[in-house]
Amino acid sequence: MKAYFFWFSLLMISLTQLTYAAEEERPFIITIEIPEDSKDFFVKIKGDVNGSGASDYTIDWGDGTTTSGGSSSEETVNHTYATAGEYQVSMSGKLPQLTFSNFSYAPDDSEKINASRVKRVEQWGTNKWYSTGYMFKSASNLLEMTEEKPDFSKVEMMNSMFSEATNFNQDLNSWDVSNVTNLAFMFRDAISFNGDISSWDVGAVTNMPGMFDGALAFNRELKDWDVSNVIDMSFMFANTRDFNQDIGMWNVGSVKRMPLMFSASNAFNGDLNQWNVSEVEDLSEMFSFSKNFNGDLSNWNLASAEYMGSMFRFAEKFNQDLSSWKISNVKNLAFMFENTQDYSPYLSDKLWDSWFRQELNENVRFYAPKYYCNDLSLEKRQIIIDNNFWDISEIIKECGKIVYCFKEEKINSDTLLLFLGHLSGKLKEPSFYPQKEGAEFLGWSIDLDNYPIVLWDFDQNTFTEDETNLYPVFFTESFPPSGEGTESNPYLISNLAELRWLSEGLEGGLSDAERWQAGTYYELSQNIDAIESRIWNEGKGFAPIGNEEVSFRAHFNGNGFSIQSLRIDDSNRDNIGFFGRTTGADIRNLSLKDYNINGGTGVGVVGNAYTTAIENIKVEGYLQGNDRLGGVAGVLINSKVSDAKAQVELNGTNEVGGLVGYANYVWGAGGYSTDIRNASAHGIINASSYVGGLVGDAQNANIVNSYSNVYIKAISNVGGVVARNNAGRTAHVYAAGLIKASGSNIGGVVGVNTTGLLVENAYWDKETTGQSSSPGSNASAGLATVDFQLQSNFNGWDFENLWGIGSDGENIRPFFQKDLIAITVSKEGNGNIEGPLFATAGTAVTLKVVPEEFYEIDQILVDGETREWDEQNEFMIANIQQEVQVNVRFKLKSYIVTATVNEGATISPEEISVTHGEDQNFTLTMPEDYEVVDWKVNGFSQGHYSKDFLLENVTEETTVEAEVVQTFAFTKDAGDHGVISPFIDRIRKGSQLSIQIYALEDYLLTDVLINGESVGAVNYYDIYPVVEAVDVKAIIVPAAYQITVSQTENGTISPETTSVAFGDSQTFTVTPDTYYKIVDVLVEGESVGAVSTYTFENVVEDYTITALFDRILSNELQTEIKFYPNPSQGQVFIEGLQTTGEVRILDLSGRVVLETKVSEVASQFDISALGTGIYQLVINGQVIGKLMKE
Repeated sequence: MKAYFFWFSLLMISLTQLTYAAEEERPFIITIEIPEDSKDFFVKIKGDVNGSGASDYTIDWGDGTTTSGGSSSEETVNHTYATAGEYQVSMSGKLPQLTFSNFSYAPDDSEKINASRVKRVEQWGTNKWYSTGYMFKSASNLLEMTEEKPDFSKVEMMNSMFSEATNFNQDLNSWDVSNVTNLAFMFRDAISFNGDISSWDVGAVTNMPGMFDGALAFNRELKDWDVSNVIDMSFMFANTRDFNQDIGMWNVGSVKRMPLMFSASNAFNGDLNQWNVSEVEDLSEMFSFSKNFNGDLSNWNLASAEYMGSMFRFAEKFNQDLSSWKISNVKNLAFMFENTQDYSPYLSDKLWDSWFRQELNENVRFYAPKYYCNDLSLEKRQIIIDNNFWDISEIIKECGKIVYCFKEEKINSDTLLLFLGHLSGKLKEPSFYPQKEGAEFLGWSIDLDNYPIVLWDFDQNTFTEDETNLYPVFFTESFPPSGEGTESNPYLISNLAELRWLSEGLEGGLSDAERWQAGTYYELSQNIDAIESRIWNEGKGFAPIGNEEVSFRAHFNGNGFSIQSLRIDDSNRDNIGFFGRTTGADIRNLSLKDYNINGGTGVGVVGNAYTTAIENIKVEGYLQGNDRLGGVAGVLINSKVSDAKAQVELNGTNEVGGLVGYANYVWGAGGYSTDIRNASAHGIINASSYVGGLVGDAQNANIVNSYSNVYIKAISNVGGVVARNNAGRTAHVYAAGLIKASGSNIGGVVGVNTTGLLVENAYWDKETTGQSSSPGSNASAGLATVDFQLQSNFNGWDFENLWGIGSDGENIRPFFQKDLIAITVSKEGNGNIEGPLFATAGTAVTLKVVPEEFYEIDQILVDGETREWDEQNEFMIANIQQEVQVNVRFKLKSYIVTATVNEGATISPEEISVTHGEDQNFTLTMPEDYEVVDWKVNGFSQGHYSKDFLLENVTEETTVEAEVVQTFAFTKDAGDHGVISPFIDRIRKGSQLSIQIYALEDYLLTDVLINGESVGAVNYYDIYPVVEAVDVKAIIVPAAYQITVSQTENGTISPETTSVAFGDSQTFTVTPDTYYKIVDVLVEGESVGAVSTYTFENVVEDYTITALFDRILSNELQTEIKFYPNPSQGQVFIEGLQTTGEVRILDLSGRVVLETKVSEVASQFDISALGTGIYQLVINGQVIGKLMKE
């Protein structure tokens, strides 16, 4: 045994070594073609690549010569062939990296020629590659390679692997590139390549610049590529003639460089709108010369973008709205839209309008199409030029200038210049040029450096292109609005000039006190864009309505119109805002959007409101100051704010609130109870102390039915709703914004709970605020976010008229019904609809449909249109802008019932949808020699064997299986005296047939024939498996046969007529009477001789036996034979025997039990061996008498 294991071990070791050796011996093999004119060829091999160690190689050049070597650096291995022709070059050993040109992007001509001699890769072999960079660069005649998978497990660099391999085109989808990090320029200028690489795992790749640059034919699917780690995609699809695949779902969140990515990609027009480009810094020339590209890019976040020069240069069809782009970090826009011929003036106007409102870098260079000179945003563009020093000299070359000025400003070289159009040829009427609201045409002017502009009172004059300093000049002044200022005929403010009149008045016109006096009524009649206010008053912007000297005491009704982009920048001034100081004023129905106010103390849309009612006001913007900042009011004294909503960013120090910075009620001062109700604040607050989501510091003030969703960053004394409220009431409010504060007195609703404070039914979101407690009493509580969806958690709140559980697109919480859009739901059938039934404008809600048991959704209609639902029975209603009608129809569930049958039959139907509780019938069609074995429902036997099956009361997805089988005839023949079972006529193919065969009483089975072949007299016989028809025949005979004794007189046959079992034997004894002898014995009439005994052997039928006797003649007589003793125990003696005699002793059945011989000399025999009984003594066939044995 030990020897066995020894030799076995040696064998296994030898096999292992042989296998290892075989693996090592598989070289890398290429086919090259050596021309007549130059028979040199080289391979460059590099060692110490990516931790590979030194190279160690042997090259078999295919002409009978080899070269061996190795190095830790780069080697060039040269060989010169004697004759031209094709050669197979085999390279074995350790080859970390090799090339046939150069390990660089720019091989010289000789290196390109060398690489062009490579025609095929015949075998990759077992070499472990450490880099394939530049491997086949410039291999312009490489046509194909083996489909064998190379070992790239150590490869990180594949850069330029097939660059300039102009004839190569093969699927490489089986390659394992999962460790590769660099695919730069891999197929650059591989103009024929269109191989399948769709399944490549590129999850580790960080660099893809130029990967398909110039790969003209490439147009393969890449949508499943994981590019989440790629940083550089520069040039990636540049100069691709055919590429236009869907890559819109790529995760490009890590990419920083995309210059020229689709440059001259003439077919590409993919949807890239969902790309996350927030990390991209360089987009220069990204779509330049991409003639067909016109994709929507409006969702792009360009937070990191710095370089966008020539981005759409000569992208002739591009015409998309980019006004949503934020370009605050961009440094270069030069030639961005050069020759984008289809780009519309309307979109260019929107673009300028958007950029004009952003904080932009200075000294940015921009080139726009020539029709930018004819847009409606000349003024905004000019402001960008003046404030940010943008270089748009390209536009200046093609556009003239237009001047707008205000009355108090001198017309000089510092006047606002807005570039118009190239003024060659005839001057046009002023109406041809973009009109400025509130401006009138003065005439033409020429700009002389450092000299005032001179007005020319002429038009329709001809001048040349060189005279490009001509400007049409418009004059602007502030105008008083129409109306009389009464309640029945209020001043109607319709433009910015008229708004400025309300703020600053006119020289020689109504004073501040006159314009702002009590009993005066103002109303907005149009939306007003106030962005121009940023340059007013030496950069301080809009002058507040009401100031320290004169309060605004009048009525102002915004009528739901908005004032947009109001700018105030005066950090040394207190009580500052759109309204500075108000007393007894009434301000309502006003919307301020995108306002930006920077002041001292008391900063808000209303800086300081005293005995003032502020109702139905919506504000969106940015406030900065010192103390007492509020999105609506910096200071609120004996005043009320109701139905207000603020979406703000506030940066201050102390007493800062999303709605009101400081609120107080002074007893006896008149006015109103200081009250903030039905209001909300959203946004961000950065401050130090006494910072509240709604109110910073509240004294004797009420804050009721309001909520805050403000992100607060402060130090101490911070409350999600109010930082401090002394002797006031805070009720039916909640806070949901995150609170980050490091100091003391931080609470979910209230920060500082002063004596007398009542906090009733107030709540905060413990998860989103990050706060676990809040001072106060009376059913105030912190709730989990999910609990805000339940109306029942808000004790005493008015959900009938005021509040509604709705969605703001992020959370489901209580919101004001007035701020929400109702979702009206109706249903038909058994089920319910769950989810918010209110939503804020522009948001989306998800509703869940919950059918009752056994019911399902039949149809969902949203505003009459069919809507799909997901696996959770949820559906989304997106971008809600108006009331939505939802109808859900339910129906009894339907279940798919699938039916199958095994081979040999068909079933109908095979699949059907069955309504809950209904029945379904299934029918089999099969040949006549088939029968049904069983029907099963969901795997359980039904014990049903008909061709038709009724599936009753369907209540679930169900599978019905029918099993059929071919049958064969089963024929049987046992005659009249036997039985064969089973009692069937047909048997199933493949089944086991157990046959029983038996004879009736008094009969005997003698043989069984199966299909004509004897199997013996068996009572049981099994056939398995049954594969054909079976015929069984039983041979059955009577169980006993009768032997009839028939005889003449003068003798006997013993025994008499008797029955003999089938196959048994029976001996008969023939005994003549005295003086008679046996003449003959006949069996079935045939003589068998004058025998004294005859035996029937193997009796299988009835017989007759007859004996013939005849008298013995006198001369035949002999002495009488006597025997004694009788009875005898042993010896019996014979007397009177004259000759030798044959003695037979027979039992009473006639069976011979003893045979012997006697003579007159030896006339005795022994019967001691016989059992006790009576026997017959026969001598020479003659019965002598009965002999008794004792």
